[in-house]
Amino acid sequence: MGLFVDQYYSVEKFQAAYHGVIPHITDRNQWPEVDKGFKCHAPIIKEKRSQVGRGRKGTLDHLKLLVEELGRQNAKIVESMDTGVAVGDAH
Repeated sequence: MGLFVDQYYSVEKFQAAYHGVIPHITDRNQWPEVDKGFKCHAPIIKEKRSQVGRGRKGTLDHLKLLVEELGRQNAKIVESMDTGVAVGDAH
């Protein structure tokens, strides 16, 4: 090991440096209380938008709206055929 790595990084030096110096903290109750001078709150989580940017065409909701609109237009055409009044004319 001496050719490639300094003795500073050896297991013996590590064990000597940390032997008995760091006591174990077994519970959060052992954490020291610190007065920061301010209250630190959790961040406010904003509601995520379902889509960012342009809406997608061809989604199921878009297709449902399209079918409903076509149904309304077809109903107007059928009504005009029955009454003899063209679509868009005043009744």
